[in-house]
Amino acid sequence: DGVEHVTGYEDLPETGESFEGKAVVVLGLGNAALETAQALQPYTSEIHVLGRRRQLPHGGMGVRLAYETHYVGDIRAGRTTILDTYLLKSLDVFDPDALAGVRL
Repeated sequence: DGVEHVTGYEDLPETGESFEGKAVVVLGLGNAALETAQALQPYTSEIHVLGRRRQLPHGGMGVRLAYETHYVGDIRAGRTTILDTYLLKSLDVFDPDALAGVRL
């Protein structure tokens, strides 16, 4: 089952010290998920961000960024720092297809 290894967003501690040296998976590609990953990164040995791609306004599937869609619910610029770490190879996994077809 594994549910004993899950910490919900509402139960996260104020600092990431309890995750020191651990591998962490953050589920989701929204602002809260990216903010959580960004806050935990200094404490963890590995951080994996997994989620689902969404329909993009101009066709195709991908990660929706607010500066492209002008929708406040999409990922805002302040939350994209964690994506820079992935592109620079210090974030271990950012997989927008990992949960395709999975019902949570």
